[in-house]
Order: sequence, then C-alpha cells, then structure tokens
Amino acid sequence: YRTGKENILSHESEYIREIISSYPQYFTNCKSALDYLSVLQHNGFPTRLLDFSENPLIALYMACSNDSTQHADVIRITIPITNIVWEFD
Repeated sequence: YRTGKENILSHESEYIREIISSYPQYFTNCKSALDYLSVLQHNGFPTRLLDFSENPLIALYMACSNDSTQHADVIRITIPITNIVWEFD
C-alpha cells in the first residue's frame, strides 16, 4: 500500500488469499492474521505493517530499499526498559 503504485487496499484480501493458496509452504507456521502479514511483508508484498528494528542502519535500509521515489522516514522511539513486559508462552 505504501508504494503508491496502485490502490492495493481495494483488492488486498483477494491478493492475500491468492498468494497464500499459491505458496502454502511459506505459511505453515502462521496462526494469526499478523503472522500471515509478517510473512507477506518479509517477502516483499506491500502491507500496512510498519517496519521496526533496533539497528538504525537496518531501519534506514528498510526505508530506502524499494524503487519508490517517494519520501521515506526513519523515526527513533525510546521506551524505558521499565515499560517493557516480556511474556513467554
């Protein structure tokens, strides 16, 4: 969606279903919509997910790594360690 090449939102569900049915081997461990979208984004499909990284160089690469000539942003967010909750299954 962020590429601006087309209005992907109007056909997003169709595209996602088609990709998942064409390449089910990539989605075997997916249990939620977020899992599916993460796999899609990791493989280059434009999603509405934001990229997060602890490494500013990786963040810069992700912001600039496509063919788009549109503006890209890298934003630094600092969260106090006391606000982080670690949950394990």
